Amino acid sequence: MTVTDAPPTGFSRRAFLAGSGAVLGSALLLGPNGVPRPGALGRLAVANGPRLSLGYVEGSAGLSTAEARALLIAGGTRVVPASSLRSGAKELVGHMAAVRIDGMTPAATATQAAQLDALVSPPRGAGSEPLPFYAWTKQANSSGSHAAAFVTSVEDAPSLGLAFRVGGSGQWQESVAVFTGGRDRGLPKLRPGAYLLGFDHNAWASSRVLPAEGDQAWASLSSLLLTVAAA
Repeated sequence: MTVTDAPPTGFSRRAFLAGSGAVLGSALLLGPNGVPRPGALGRLAVANGPRLSLGYVEGSAGLSTAEARALLIAGGTRVVPASSLRSGAKELVGHMAAVRIDGMTPAATATQAAQLDALVSPPRGAGSEPLPFYAWTKQANSSGSHAAAFVTSVEDAPSLGLAFRVGGSGQWQESVAVFTGGRDRGLPKLRPGAYLLGFDHNAWASSRVLPAEGDQAWASLSSLLLTVAAA
């Protein structure tokens, strides 16, 4: 996977993942001596700046990736803002969740370059600071890199951070999201099922029914498909 950096005006992939700089106006994730400060995900959760548009596909819990894609192709399924869910899944708290990045939605029309990076919580007893992961890359006018998967520990607190960058040629739109396994207000909740990461900041700002594949409505709904299951 090719690793590229943002222009000086944005946060780079390395800065986000290494925590070596300010992320959307938050405090530094590493102290001046390079020692990690605790609560990086908690600080990122309250940082100022654009938020990633995340939709949760209702009825997708327990489905395989192929089955989730079939829902998207057929249309008619409701998608709700992931931050509107009341809580994360209790059965995941204290355990590991498997997260899969499965590429673009079937009817995606986005042609921009894109990069998705993750800050993953380690297993209990393996440290407190999140682990960096270059999750997915899409060059302009391509379908993106192959599917990728990782696991994250889930707690009744911020548990997984994502940074999504869309654009290219020095014109990047940057947004972040922090999933919680609890009930943290305003944060997307982590539970089994399929999520849609919108290329547009307003793609999943409100509940809506998915259009069928080929419908022109998908022009503003191009998204990245992410699935979550118990590990």
